[in-house]
Amino acid sequence: MKKETAESQRKNQKLKNSKLSKVQKFFAITIPTLCSIIIFSIILIAILTNRTTIAFYNIPQNQQNAISKIIQSNFPKKFKIISLNDDFDIKISDSNSGQTQSNDTQNLTKQLQKAKLIIAIKDSEIENYVKTQTKIVPFEAELLKGMPQSISETVPVHNNQIKYLPLLFDMYQIDINYNFFLDSAIKNITIFQDLDNFAENLKSKVYAPIVLPFADSKEFLNIFGQMLEALTNPQEYQNFYNQLQKIYNTNKNDNKKLTQELENFLQQQTQDNSTAFSKTQICFKQLINDKKIKDIVISQNLEENLYYLDNQICGIFFTKLSDHRKIDRQVINNYKSVYFPSTQITDNRKFCAYQYTAIVQTKNKHIQTLAQNLSNSLQKELSTKTGLAPVQKNCQVPDHQSDDVRYWLAASNGPVNPLSCAIPSKKAQKQTADFIRNQLSE
Repeated sequence: MKKETAESQRKNQKLKNSKLSKVQKFFAITIPTLCSIIIFSIILIAILTNRTTIAFYNIPQNQQNAISKIIQSNFPKKFKIISLNDDFDIKISDSNSGQTQSNDTQNLTKQLQKAKLIIAIKDSEIENYVKTQTKIVPFEAELLKGMPQSISETVPVHNNQIKYLPLLFDMYQIDINYNFFLDSAIKNITIFQDLDNFAENLKSKVYAPIVLPFADSKEFLNIFGQMLEALTNPQEYQNFYNQLQKIYNTNKNDNKKLTQELENFLQQQTQDNSTAFSKTQICFKQLINDKKIKDIVISQNLEENLYYLDNQICGIFFTKLSDHRKIDRQVINNYKSVYFPSTQITDNRKFCAYQYTAIVQTKNKHIQTLAQNLSNSLQKELSTKTGLAPVQKNCQVPDHQSDDVRYWLAASNGPVNPLSCAIPSKKAQKQTADFIRNQLSE
């Protein structure tokens, strides 16, 4: 009996060991398999939900929307957008969901570094970024060949390579009400005195002889800058621009010191009657010295300007190409666009124009091809949908305004950055604009 019991126990133990072995084998096979499936699923989800990051810097919303749609039609992957502006506020949106998230505290450089493709208006921050970042993938300089020489020469070339591609231009200009112009004794607006005479002629004919976005710090600063270039010369404009840029770059991390340095510099410029800044102030005052003109000009922002144009009670409108697009097409047919006239007839001109550029930060061929196409084969679509001037000299344009801007830039000694680009911070722009406005309002 004892022998049978011992034998039975051995069999039971053997059976238990066999079952335990099977369970162990099951788990030994199943757990790694499950882990592999989970890891594979995570990787697959990450691949499927991955978005190529595209950063837009200082691109107005209308133009950003237009460019985004063109990218979406010509890029095989989904992407997310980081929108950055003068105050370095950040908005992140998904090309698929359209959801947006705001973040005001992130550093501009860190945000730009996340992007595979950057579409930016060239200013001090972007110029510094391009100089210092090693992950930027250069293009062959040969890609500049289809552009007018005055435009291609603005792009630094090193070892036959360039770090960004020009895409579009948005230029400062003056819209003249052609109906009032035909009734005046002025035949052409070629020098500043013609504009001044025309403004004088309009005082008794139209409610708003001159309008400009005086209350908008950035736009006012850029209009003043374009007048400075026109009333003096490109060299003096660039010198003034460079001095502002140096003050900004040296003190941009210390707001208090930046404020003090800007004020000291502008005060010195005003006190010296021989400076380009002082000369421009005098001419600006001359243009708006009539109380009627001064009262209208000094109260205005862009939306109020557009009201005067839409109702055709404006004679002269200081603006830029992209804002010109906001005017009703039937109304704008009554206006002729001219560039800011100089003090004397000269071919030594440069024009203030925002330069839209593409910067690539990946070796991904799809992104590189997209950037090249935006600067070449997609130029017609870009120009048509944004209303801006293309960089390709043989590209079709939507209307004569875009063509005029391209021609003016091509026929000149090239574009220069608007004055706000020297100090790409809304606080610095407002401080500088306030100083000039106070001088003009006295």
